[in-house]
Amino acid sequence: MLRNTFATALVLGLIIANLSSCNSGRDQAQAPATPQQTAYTESQKAVAYMLKAQIPPEFPDFKTIAVDVPAENIYKITAYVDAVNPSGVKQRLMYLCKMKYDPDKTGRQWTVVSLDFSK
Repeated sequence: MLRNTFATALVLGLIIANLSSCNSGRDQAQAPATPQQTAYTESQKAVAYMLKAQIPPEFPDFKTIAVDVPAENIYKITAYVDAVNPSGVKQRLMYLCKMKYDPDKTGRQWTVVSLDFSK
């Protein structure tokens, strides 16, 4: 009897610990994006549009790229993209994208100021 009670308590403890860790991950996923993260996401849209690739391009995680803020509401993103060229060869392209954020604008608040690619 004591053994069954201990086993039941152990299983309940594991279930509660698992639910707690699942919930904390969900809270992190719903955290609002920073302006730098949003600028990076918007730059990805611009890059994908310019590449017009049949296969969606692959972008690195936000933690591995650089976002500078040289002026108010201007974001300079330095990153790379892995894309398949028209010949079917996967290549890595470096890019520098300047994005402008206009908080007073309705609708599309992010504008591409410049977008340059290099190999």
